Amino acid sequence: MSPGNEVVRRVDGRPDPSEPIQGWSCAGPIVVDVASAGGVIGVCGAGVVRAALRVLAAPGRHTVVITADCFQELYGDGGRPEHVTVARTLDEAIGLVHAASVERIRAEDDGLPQHDVREVWLCARADAQQARLRSLFAGTAEHGVHAVLLGHWPFGLSLTVDDDGRVLSAPSPGEQLTGSYLTTLPLEMVSTETPSVAEIDLESSPTDPVSSDTDSSPVQAEGADGRPQLMVLGSEGIKVDGIELPGALERRFSWEVVTYLACHPEGATADAIIEELWPDEPLMSARKRFTDAVYYLRKALRAASGQPHGKFVLLRMNRYRLDETQLNVDMWEFESALLASRSAVSEQERLHLLRRAIQLYRGEFVYVGDGLWAEPFRYDLRRKVVGALDEAASLLEADSPGTAITMLEDAGRIMPCAEEADRHIMRIYQRLGRAGDARITYETLKGRLERLGEEPGAETRALLQAILVGGSVS
Repeated sequence: MSPGNEVVRRVDGRPDPSEPIQGWSCAGPIVVDVASAGGVIGVCGAGVVRAALRVLAAPGRHTVVITADCFQELYGDGGRPEHVTVARTLDEAIGLVHAASVERIRAEDDGLPQHDVREVWLCARADAQQARLRSLFAGTAEHGVHAVLLGHWPFGLSLTVDDDGRVLSAPSPGEQLTGSYLTTLPLEMVSTETPSVAEIDLESSPTDPVSSDTDSSPVQAEGADGRPQLMVLGSEGIKVDGIELPGALERRFSWEVVTYLACHPEGATADAIIEELWPDEPLMSARKRFTDAVYYLRKALRAASGQPHGKFVLLRMNRYRLDETQLNVDMWEFESALLASRSAVSEQERLHLLRRAIQLYRGEFVYVGDGLWAEPFRYDLRRKVVGALDEAASLLEADSPGTAITMLEDAGRIMPCAEEADRHIMRIYQRLGRAGDARITYETLKGRLERLGEEPGAETRALLQAILVGGSVS
């Protein structure tokens, strides 16, 4: 990794973000080659908790497997971070780390970039099963599988830290770490003014290390016509400049993730997404699936848009979300048109916006995977488009009753159980003096409801009776 296979070396400027562990001191950044140190770092002293947390506090960059006793010591009752897996015993933890190392090696063989495959860190006691730990990490450290052990580690790099977690002493060849603070974050994400705090900049995306060109020159949005459009209403696909790209996103897991994020524009944590999409999948396997899904999603969108540096999926405050400046979603356009229609200054403008929303609703929200999580969103979208059709029909019925009736018939097909649209049609026929057509509408509704095991409600029956006897419009 480093020239001369040095375990610790100072660097000029910013280290490569892929370096496994780094230190910061007033003298500048330091890089630790954990693989050359046997893959294991021992930490002891008054600030062991602070030092260990700094090494482990990089959600998105790596997965942490920690024994239950160490978890209690480090995190207490503060809750489990989404990138941390708690093992009941050291045996269980070693098994999880071994499985994760196999996944990483396979990912490397498949050619996935290193920054899209999480590193794995074990946190356990330094005085337990030492021979087994040495054997495990001797073969996996070079593949991004490491350990930070609480206590003195006699077989490699063992650091003593003060109550703030700063390194007080380190054996050869780690003397250069003395006076520094450990972190696994890229150094641009750590406060260099007050390194004792070692603040994490959660506004930077840890899953994609920031390079100097993308950091200083972010991709600018080109507007709705220049952005890839994700289609989730009626069909699934990606469009660029109005042209659909068949097969642009072939991997099913990526479709599951992107449709979930389309329904959650505010974003969601990785654990929340995994729990909704793959609740029966083993956690480590599900996390790898999620990482792969995001990787291939970004890859497809970069290729489709011609934006090789576009992120498209952002990580902010531990929440993943789609970047609306680089990606457009037909469902978002649908919601925006409905929202804008409420504040329209004229009936003509309101009708235009309602028609735009109706046009965008080409059909049901797509079925992806099991789809159970999507049912509430699917129902809500039906309800909203039916409301838009009803409102647009109200604006049209005086001058274009035929168009209004067609819209309301569409509403009935979208929500067969909703009787409001059929009653609206019956009232239009009543105003036109066409009682026979009103009866036909009622009978059509009755047949539709019978197939669902229901019958028209009292309000609908009363309206038909009023129309047949020539009563007033209700």
